[in-house]
Amino acid sequence: MGSHSSGSGNRRVAPWVIVVAVIAALVVIVVIGMVWLGGVSDRQGEQAAQQCVRGDAQVPVVATPELAEPLKRVALAFNATRDITDDYCVSVTVTDMPAATVLTGLVGQWGTGPRPALWVPQSTVWSARLQVATPAALSGAPTSLVTSPVLLAVRSPLARSLDGVAWVDVPVLQGPRGLARRAPGWGGLRLALPTGDDSDATYLAAQSIAAGVAHAVGPIADSVARGPQVGTTLARLASGAPKARPETTVDALNALAAQKDPKAGAIHAVPVTEQELYAYTAAHPDSGIVGVALSGGTASATFPAVSLDDQSLSDAQTHGAADFVTFLGRDANARPLAAAGFRVPDQPTPKATAAVAFATVEPLPAPSVAALTAIADAVTTE
Repeated sequence: MGSHSSGSGNRRVAPWVIVVAVIAALVVIVVIGMVWLGGVSDRQGEQAAQQCVRGDAQVPVVATPELAEPLKRVALAFNATRDITDDYCVSVTVTDMPAATVLTGLVGQWGTGPRPALWVPQSTVWSARLQVATPAALSGAPTSLVTSPVLLAVRSPLARSLDGVAWVDVPVLQGPRGLARRAPGWGGLRLALPTGDDSDATYLAAQSIAAGVAHAVGPIADSVARGPQVGTTLARLASGAPKARPETTVDALNALAAQKDPKAGAIHAVPVTEQELYAYTAAHPDSGIVGVALSGGTASATFPAVSLDDQSLSDAQTHGAADFVTFLGRDANARPLAAAGFRVPDQPTPKATAAVAFATVEPLPAPSVAALTAIADAVTTE
């Protein structure tokens, strides 16, 4: 019989199968390569960002002196985060500078160091004056960083006699025998009203008195601030101040502390913010000065963060300034400001001292720009 071959030993792989396998392998290799290259690109991008490919952006900040020191500590913490904006590493530098000096430079020719991207004066009186003089210099509405209500600083023998006094009563107490019923032998209240550098407490007291005189429920209207009732009251307030007017709040506090006989002294009281008195009495524990919180709507120093607009400022600087303000409002980053005696949003009120109670006050609604400047001008006019 003949034999038959099964054919199994002669089988071959079809050519098209080999071609498909090669193509599939190439596709896998290409995909793996693209993924690897993408990962390398992402890592390079992250490394470039971490290295700030466009360099460093210095963000100059000028602040009122009492805020500058604690703000510098916040700036150090911010700089440690290596904040990156527009491919720059942002670094904030804080310089203390009186508000009047800053305003003069911003309105005219800036000549004191780098032009600031952010300005933090003591109160909105200064941002209002800038807005009136050069509206284009502001970039957006100012943001309050911290607050500090206005008090009357007096020597302790007078403090108890002022219990229950309201801001509206102050002009009456200035009269020849204004303190007679409350403090026999004291005569009229000798209220110093300094308006030199960093003496915004005078303007804040004037706002509080104006609101009381006008019986304002909400913000003081422009027409009321410019009206005869408020204008006459504030003019008399200024003219009734001691003739030897101290230049600054600190000068007035020094004079008040130096008086051996508080009753016969040239100064009985001076407007001061809580924080100013907190810092002053910490440095001068034997001054014998205490703060009295008057009733009625009470103005506060709000330390507005004023973002500035100028051709000399880069986008990285203006964006970096905004990042710094945001950083201040996050978590407990503003804790150094609270430790310095400022009231910080979402932070506990500073602990009371023998001189400053940090009591609850009735907040005064913020006046308009026009009302702010009118009231400030009324007490600075001799």
